[in-house]
Amino acid sequence: MLDKAIRLTSAHAGAAVVLEHVTSSPYEATLEVLADGVQVAGLTVRHASPSIANNYAVYVRGAAQVQLTACDVSSSTGSAVVRACTPVSEGARGQ
Repeated sequence: MLDKAIRLTSAHAGAAVVLEHVTSSPYEATLEVLADGVQVAGLTVRHASPSIANNYAVYVRGAAQVQLTACDVSSSTGSAVVRACTPVSEGARGQ
């Protein structure tokens, strides 16, 4: 969980750095971004879970911001990158 501005990068140029999360539990992303100013560069991010609920490699919540640069991001069983937000509707009426 990334809840403050941070930069995650490989310490060695060209080195394969892999962040991998394989789980049988739902609601667990490899990276969950809760803050602005998060930067991820040059990393491989992998995810796998048999769960059908919140099955993501990178999960960006609300107004959080993440910059992914030269990254290889994937989930073998879900979505690579997902942004969750609260819909805002002004002056709308539903029936």
